[in-house]
Amino acid sequence: MEKKSGKAVIVGSSIAGSMLALLLGKAGIGTIVIEERARSQIGKKVCANIVTSSFLASVEKIGINPKTFLDKKFSIAEFYSANNSIKIPVEDYEVNRKKLLEEIIKKAENLGVKFYFDTRCIRIKKIGGSYNILTKRGSKLREARADYIIGCDGALSDTAKSEGLWQDRKFWLAIQTKVNIGKLKRIKVKLSHYYIFFMPKFGHYSYIFPSKKYLIVGTVANPKSAIKDFRRFASFLKIGRCKKESALIPIPKRIRTKRGNVFIAGDAACQTKFTGGGIVPSIESCIAVRDIILKKNYEKMNELNNEIFLHQMISRVLSKMNERDLDRLFEIAKRGNIKTSYSRDELRKWAVKVALGNPSLVRFIPKLFLP
Repeated sequence: MEKKSGKAVIVGSSIAGSMLALLLGKAGIGTIVIEERARSQIGKKVCANIVTSSFLASVEKIGINPKTFLDKKFSIAEFYSANNSIKIPVEDYEVNRKKLLEEIIKKAENLGVKFYFDTRCIRIKKIGGSYNILTKRGSKLREARADYIIGCDGALSDTAKSEGLWQDRKFWLAIQTKVNIGKLKRIKVKLSHYYIFFMPKFGHYSYIFPSKKYLIVGTVANPKSAIKDFRRFASFLKIGRCKKESALIPIPKRIRTKRGNVFIAGDAACQTKFTGGGIVPSIESCIAVRDIILKKNYEKMNELNNEIFLHQMISRVLSKMNERDLDRLFEIAKRGNIKTSYSRDELRKWAVKVALGNPSLVRFIPKLFLP
């Protein structure tokens, strides 16, 4: 790709921020990354960290060796409603988020990208055709100039708030715990399987992901009921008192992600899946923002926006489904012999194939219009 001059400041160094820094560094854009957390805290996020084989192919193209951050492989996904279930073959992987980020940051630094940890972005001010950024580390203030600002600062993005890109957004709250393998008696867990429960009494959905040394057990739910939903799921699994972690997840929504030369990306831009997953949309967003900055090419961003809109619609339908609806959905899936012929990272293709093969799914469309 042709090199381009210019300066960029990225706020936030999680997957979206670090990957975009790497991409801009490769393109010759002078880039600095502002991160309020310490470097040792990067990669510590409440997340199942499950990705598909298509994600591995994407990062490999960028120059990241998947072997440096893969922990294990899953071959079967088991989905449960209150009175039904379905097993689907998958080719999914658990990634070590910390190792992945370390690899991305190291490669970006080798290209001259500067990371400033323990540093907050205090103010962004437009001056002429560029931006002045005021940062603070401890008691020390520092100013920087940039042609581009990209907010990758998470669900509660200060960049989105200060630059008029917040818009109307809503959240789920993910709560999870770690359970020793062998101590979960309610369900016989296979280490090559993962388990998703679509039961409204447990929230939006709940899950069990076997890791190498323990089981990750959690719920994703409306913040107002999230604690009760988690407790009900833990009780269902006969898990006693446990140490919990939690994090806000933006509900997927197609929103404006650019104002002038200020962008937001990843969780900061509500670019998540209907499952709450944000790793793959973050990578896609980075590539899209890079193409806009370097070539004024909006093709990737338009594709991503369409994908996010579909996740937004599916999230809305699922949120309106009751126990009986979900049982029916699972029955349709079983009768239609739904398989993962397409990667779940290409939801539009998969959804079209499923809809054409299962016309009875039309019965759920009215859920889109319920208040």
